[in-house]
Amino acid sequence: MPADGTVWANVSVHLRDGRVVGWELEDWRVVRAGRGNKTPRPVSRRVVEEATSVVRLYAPGTGSRSLHLGLRLIHEGNAPSAEGWVEETRMLPLSRPSGGVSRLTLP
Repeated sequence: MPADGTVWANVSVHLRDGRVVGWELEDWRVVRAGRGNKTPRPVSRRVVEEATSVVRLYAPGTGSRSLHLGLRLIHEGNAPSAEGWVEETRMLPLSRPSGGVSRLTLP
């Protein structure tokens, strides 16, 4: 995260039967370069709490699914962590199991 910079991060959260079973940082890109110091900085507690609240909205249910979170993270001045927010959410499409019914035709 560049000092005084802005980053967009794409995160996938994997859910199964109402629980988070994993997550991964899919990719990220610098939106505003800032001062160029790329010292790793944590995300603020407020951003983590917001992302957690969003995941809780999608968590109820059975089966496995994945949720996409698009995060905008901003570092300013000498702050110890990056602030930001969840700017985008969507359920990711499930892959079809091989060998299953792909089309059903009724008489």
